[in-house]
Amino acid sequence: MSRIMLARTTAIDGAREHQLPLPSLLFATSSSRSPSVMPKLRYGGGEGPFPSPPCATPLEVHDESDAGTLDFDRAEWIGIGMRWDGNIPSAVSAAKERDRHIPDSVRNFFIPAPNMPVPRMLDAFIGATSPSTAAPEFSPSIPSVLLSSPGSPSFTADLVDLRQPLLSAVDHVGLLRGGFNDAWLKGARSIVFPSQPDVRYPLWTEHLLGELQRSLEKRTAWVEATAWLQKAEENNDSDTVAAVEFCREHLESIPWDAPVPGTSRSVQLRTHRLAAFLSDAWLDDEMLNAGSEAVMRELSRPSENGSPRRIIRITNSHFLNILRRFRQQFPQERFTARPSENLDREIQEDSIDVLEVVVHSHQSHWAGISLDLRSLTYFYRDGYYRHDVAQAQDLADLLWYLRSLNPSRFDSVDFTPAPSFHPSPFQTDTFSCGINLLSTFLEHHGNGRGWRQERSALSCMDMFFHVSRVFDVEDEIMTSPGVDDVADLHGILSQFEDSEYHGQHEPEILPICGESELEIVLDDEE
Repeated sequence: MSRIMLARTTAIDGAREHQLPLPSLLFATSSSRSPSVMPKLRYGGGEGPFPSPPCATPLEVHDESDAGTLDFDRAEWIGIGMRWDGNIPSAVSAAKERDRHIPDSVRNFFIPAPNMPVPRMLDAFIGATSPSTAAPEFSPSIPSVLLSSPGSPSFTADLVDLRQPLLSAVDHVGLLRGGFNDAWLKGARSIVFPSQPDVRYPLWTEHLLGELQRSLEKRTAWVEATAWLQKAEENNDSDTVAAVEFCREHLESIPWDAPVPGTSRSVQLRTHRLAAFLSDAWLDDEMLNAGSEAVMRELSRPSENGSPRRIIRITNSHFLNILRRFRQQFPQERFTARPSENLDREIQEDSIDVLEVVVHSHQSHWAGISLDLRSLTYFYRDGYYRHDVAQAQDLADLLWYLRSLNPSRFDSVDFTPAPSFHPSPFQTDTFSCGINLLSTFLEHHGNGRGWRQERSALSCMDMFFHVSRVFDVEDEIMTSPGVDDVADLHGILSQFEDSEYHGQHEPEILPICGESELEIVLDDEE
């Protein structure tokens, strides 16, 4: 972690000043970007500064059985016309990666510490640089700068000079990365930027440029979130204005690019992704699952009046789709859950009152089926497609799932439509379905104020707080029972495919993060 830390104490509590220029001096972006030309990367064969290879036909490098154990000899590999392929010996690959290794002092100079609070990181970035239409080039000559000891005045001055060409070359990251391996084998020793044709930077500049690009993308997410807050503040509604101010204060406790703690294996986020809640963007599956876990944490807190809460569980957004695919491809089979997995164990123990099942419909829309496991009733939530109803096949798949885990409880019963229910409020936009669904869960089962079209921004800020509340040092509840899997079904089919009985099947399944949650049990053939 220390390799990307930038004066931790400076970033967090301002106890001392950094001796080098702030890393943010590097990260400003141009407000208007012209289309960039992607020229061919020049190297080898007389197209650029490299000499032509000594052999007319380039050699393909293939791994020999003992090649990986040999020490790297530059003369045997570099500048003799070889090309990089997937069988490069490990010693050669390691030598290449050593040349790409970014010194810690350089990374710390350019990339803000990941635990730096969002406002401080944003304040640190100043200036702007227009993108260059010409791409950097590889050179066979050794570097001409950054040769002194890290931390020395001359080394720091070289880093300052590197800022402008780095920023202007961000659009060419893919070109440099794609050509690096072959250029390295051809004999590249440095990189030259168009704006400084007489200055040669070390080869690790390519790697640094890639990390800079990723950092700029993450920073942009927070820039857009703060701009969204500014726009929301223009609303004269006192609740919205108060929520904006609260979010700004809350940002002081959120690191700009650190792992989000307290999430399950199926939701592994870094903090810059939380900025999606401060926007008018559609929530993707990862963010919806993060919101579901946050809702369950909120619903695990004691009620305001001290009365016991019902036990609510929300499925992973992929849950229903995978159940459907499994039953379509293996209609005669069943599975049993591992006792260590929370959702399945709670179904077996009959300890869940309501199961909220997330439904992905119409290509990019979120809705839900609410199953009351006590009254054995269901209803469908959809704030946009008001005439949609729960699909019979979805209900059958869910009942099959429940019967598999707890046959004594569910084998002889069916679910019927609920006589009354709590629907998702009507929405007129096409992007609020995720926030609408999550807010409705809180309003129905807790004390949330619920989603309404006219105050949709307020609901976004509410959900942002719930998801990021894990950074509140005064918050005692970081996780809650049931959120360490959120019905994570990764591997539900892959385990089944690997069995001798069904080895011929190759079903296509959605990729889901996390380890396998369920093991398949084959019914005995009649």
